[in-house]
Parts: sequence; structure tokens; C-alpha cells
Amino acid sequence: MGMWYIKKMKKEEELTQNINLPRIFKKIVIKIKKIFSLLTIIEKDNKMIVIIPERDSEKISEKKLEKYAKKINNHMYDKTNQILVLENKLQSETFKNLLYANNCKILEGRWLFSFLLPKVLEYISEKQEIQSKNIEIAILINDNREKALKTIIQLAKEVRMINIVTCDIDKFRKLEEYLYETMGIVVRITNNRKKALLKSNIIFNYDFPEEMLNQYIIPKKAVVVSLPGKIKIYTKRFSGINANFYRVLLPEKYRIWFESNNIYNEFNKAILYESVLYQKNSYESIVKEIEENKSKILCLIGNNGEIQEQEYKFHNNFTQAHLTK
Repeated sequence: MGMWYIKKMKKEEELTQNINLPRIFKKIVIKIKKIFSLLTIIEKDNKMIVIIPERDSEKISEKKLEKYAKKINNHMYDKTNQILVLENKLQSETFKNLLYANNCKILEGRWLFSFLLPKVLEYISEKQEIQSKNIEIAILINDNREKALKTIIQLAKEVRMINIVTCDIDKFRKLEEYLYETMGIVVRITNNRKKALLKSNIIFNYDFPEEMLNQYIIPKKAVVVSLPGKIKIYTKRFSGINANFYRVLLPEKYRIWFESNNIYNEFNKAILYESVLYQKNSYESIVKEIEENKSKILCLIGNNGEIQEQEYKFHNNFTQAHLTK
């Protein structure tokens, strides 16, 4: 597996940092690279840093984006399992689609999001000033992959009640049996569109598309966290929190490496963190690292930007009402 960090240049000197030449010749090299759109590729600690010869402040035309994408694809032509991390200003769908054409995977922070759900639960309960043991949650999920099941087990240990809402109930029977027989935890598995979510304070949407999610009655002041991305909740009565992304604290040991290689400020920190953990071999090793790093959620992000702390306190009324039942 190869990890490639793609960025625009901050200073022209970056284009010759791996070349040992007199200054006058370096200037010539810089000029040539800019004229012919030549990439600068540097290998550091088994990671590849690709510098596009365009100033950070300049907008790149679609024609040039296509040219750079082809050049990047050419460098990875004979390599398998190549993973790309794009700086914020290169996160255009045009550029991504051109890179996808070479079967590259582009990290977007979604993979890590699922591992961080226990931390998201911790963050929400802290902001609402309610212990997680008093919270009822719902998981909207149809895919019963091992990673998802292990995360559900983690969450089930922390909350008062967990509801698994799925279109394929039989897929989750073994999980239901495992939780009850080994931990004494009762899980409700249902697909009742009118009642499944009614008592859930927090709803984690694993893989329901927008149209499917909106077929269920969503509590007015619930906190909805969608892993797939932005989801619009149609019902006008919903006044809760609708989150689709997060900011996470990047451990200092990784921050130092990224900063020293000029791939920090222009990148999404959640995606940088994901790029480190993505290379771990097992679910257990990833969870262990997250705990050892004392990772924590800094904020959740909704369709209109960061969700402010006072919004959680407002929706605390919904949680408190259910504690008395």
C-alpha cells in the first residue's frame, strides 16, 4: 500500500528541494517545471509527497487539472493499492473523478468516522451533560460487515439501549444473540418506520441513503450523525442536529511529521489522521491506537458548518424528557 499526499506549492523552492544544484540552475528547473506542468515527487518515510507547480493562491483550470491527474496516474500506473490524500484546494469532483479513473482510492475521512463513533457518543453526551449510560441510540444499517458489528458492540456497552434499524433483520440475529449471551445486553432489531426511532436520543446513520432515511419518523430534537455524508431531513418538524462530519484532534507525534513536510495547514486534519491509521492491519490495532492517542472529537459538522456548543444544550431537553420515562 502506498500513501500519496497531493498538494500545491507554497513556495517555488519546494520544486527543487530534492535537487542538489547551484541556485541559478534551480531557478531554471523551477521555470521549466512551471512551464511544462511537471510534478515534484519526494519520498519521505515510505510516503510520497507530490507537489503541483501552481501557487496556493491560484485557481487551477479544469484543463490543467486533467493534465496533472494524468501525470499522477502515470506515476502510479504499475503500482497497486495506491491511496491518495488531497489538500483542501484540490478537493474538486473534477480532479477526483480523473484520479478515480486509475482505480486509486482517495481518503475523505469517512473510513475513520466509523471507528470514532464511540468518541462521537462521548462528545455528544458531554455537550448535553448526560451520561452515555442514560442515552438510547439507534443504528441505521443494512451492511453487516465485521467492522460495523464490532463498533456496534462497543457502542452497546456504553448506552442504556441500542436499536438496530435495518431492512434485513436476519443479518443481525447473530449479533443480537452474542450481545445477550456474552454480555447480557438486550438489543432491539426492527424496521418499523413509525416507531423504530421515536425514543432514540442519537441516531447513527451507517449506510441509509437520504430517501430511505426520510421514510422513518425522526424525533423532533434528536441528534442525527450520518457517516455517508450530507443528508437532508425533509420533515419540517425536525429541529434537531444533523451532523455529517467531524473535526478530530491530531496526535502531536503525527502533527510534527506533517508540519515538517509542509503537508499540514492546507489539509483536513481528520483525513491526515485517517491516512496514518488506514495502514494499520486490524480493527483491534486501530481502536487501540485511537485510545492510546487519547483521540477526541473537537466538533461535529453539519450541512451549514460547525455545530455550536449551545445547540447541544438546546437539544438536551429531548434527552432529559426520556430519562424520566
